[in-house]
Amino acid sequence: MKARRFTTSCAVALAFAMAPVEVSLSDGALSLQTDSAFAAKGGNGNGGNGGKGGKGGNGSQGGKGGKSASAASAGKSAATGAGKSVNKLGKQIGQARAQFARDWAARFGNLNAFRASQKAFANASATSNVGRIAAYNAARTGLASQASTLTAEIDAATAALDGYGLDAAEISALSGMTAAEIDAAIAAGEVTVNPNVTGAQIEAALNSLATAQTDLSGLQETAQTAFEDAAKKEASAEVQAELDKQLDLQHGSQNSE
Repeated sequence: MKARRFTTSCAVALAFAMAPVEVSLSDGALSLQTDSAFAAKGGNGNGGNGGKGGKGGNGSQGGKGGKSASAASAGKSAATGAGKSVNKLGKQIGQARAQFARDWAARFGNLNAFRASQKAFANASATSNVGRIAAYNAARTGLASQASTLTAEIDAATAALDGYGLDAAEISALSGMTAAEIDAAIAAGEVTVNPNVTGAQIEAALNSLATAQTDLSGLQETAQTAFEDAAKKEASAEVQAELDKQLDLQHGSQNSE
């Protein structure tokens, strides 16, 4: 019975080692996923006691002792095979991890300088790779800190103009006009607005909208230009997104070293 348990444990270990394994390279991390049916078995590796089967050689139990020894030998071979499979899997994982790192390093190019310390970021020359990435980090941080406020201002101005009864075409037509010019356009029937709406109200909303849009666009352009300057070559949006993630992790809220 002990030999049977040993053989069964070894078989489970071998089955787990040979189970389908998926290497997932997502979010910059390497993870393993095995078939749930194998994972659920979770062998405890307690089959090592099967080697005691040799005790069966007493009297009428001698034949059974020989079978136990044979089973123990087979179980030991299965365990050795399972160990080799696990070692092979570990090697494959290591190779996949290394290849993943090489692929991203190649795609990053000059952007690999993001790994520099906070102190290096603060003291880097503006023309160095680290300095260019530091400039990009500052630009994108500035954009992030003001984007929500500017977007809210754009939404508020747009809502006000909509409340005045203006559609998109009329807003475009009135942009850049003074309050007096807007009043004249309303009086001439060139645009239709809700009752009691004045040119001054429309002008104020239009100015707020234009200012917020210009400020947001300028911040976005500055950040994008800084990124392109740091990359020194055409880089995909995926690379930029990954760089942003790494900068957040390593420089977003760290203190200088």
